[in-house]
Amino acid sequence: MGETTATRLGSLQGLSDSPGTVRFDFDFSRGTRNEIKVRPTGAQPLEKRGAPDAVPPMEMSMQPLSFAPTADALPGRVLGEGRSGDADFVIAASESADGAYLTVSPRTPYNGYVLPLMSLSATIERDGETVFDGLLSNAVGPDRSYHYGATVDGIKPGDEITVTVDSPPQAARHAGYEAAFLDMGDVRVTV
Repeated sequence: MGETTATRLGSLQGLSDSPGTVRFDFDFSRGTRNEIKVRPTGAQPLEKRGAPDAVPPMEMSMQPLSFAPTADALPGRVLGEGRSGDADFVIAASESADGAYLTVSPRTPYNGYVLPLMSLSATIERDGETVFDGLLSNAVGPDRSYHYGATVDGIKPGDEITVTVDSPPQAARHAGYEAAFLDMGDVRVTV
């Protein structure tokens, strides 16, 4: 197995520079999986049945990296927020030595889980001209958690940013993910 393909930022840059291997046995059969009893965690009122919602996350002694930071905890400034399909997107920018770092942080709307393994691209238009049009790399860092980003020449007031979902997230936490995050349109914000 190789090392992570996500760009590591901040204090995570020097970690895990060499690949490692872990072995374990896992027996799987579709028949056994189908025998697992599914029971509702609580009866929902009739008016809530079939409505989008989520069960609160399980309490744990540690917070996994799978939670996206709140919008106000992202470095830099929040440029806007939007929704695509069943996901919330926070778009932020911070200054770097090479320009502005554009951060796109998609998450589940109810519990704020990160949405990994997407393919995202972005376009920045200024005064009718495209000043950036490219892919956003998946990255992980101590302040942004798992996100998608790119270094751009700069972001100015009035810029129009369009984030396009080229491929939806490749994650499944429970049966609800089978239908969620499939029909995802563009997210647009104006700075």
